[in-house]
Amino acid sequence: MKNLILAITFLLCLCSCSNDDDSTNQTSNFETLIVGEWQLIESYDNEELISLGECELMTTFNFDSNNEFGFVDVFTNTNGNCSVFSILIGTYAISESILTYTLSSGDISQVQITQLNTTLLELTVSTDDGTLTKVYSKISS
Repeated sequence: MKNLILAITFLLCLCSCSNDDDSTNQTSNFETLIVGEWQLIESYDNEELISLGECELMTTFNFDSNNEFGFVDVFTNTNGNCSVFSILIGTYAISESILTYTLSSGDISQVQITQLNTTLLELTVSTDDGTLTKVYSKISS
């Protein structure tokens, strides 16, 4: 009985201990994984899949190891051709699962990294109308 109580106490101690390095490790892992070029593959508005055209699927994010980024947003114009809607450049930082990017104009925005691995990047932002999620596939490191 004494051994059972010791075992339970040991397990409770293990479960109650937290690793202070978890958020640091996650941030470091995200900073490594995010480097590269990412192409838009899916978009969701309040978890409902939005149909993307050929042009929208040409939208890309590029993150480098110097914490600089570039974003090219492509859309289908009224003539049915692909056009660049916007090109954004600036710097970025990651803290835990929050990606903060600062545009060259000085504007600052934040998005939640909801998934990041070697092949997929999922970013979610909350709006007054709900959530908007963009999913990107890594096309180069």
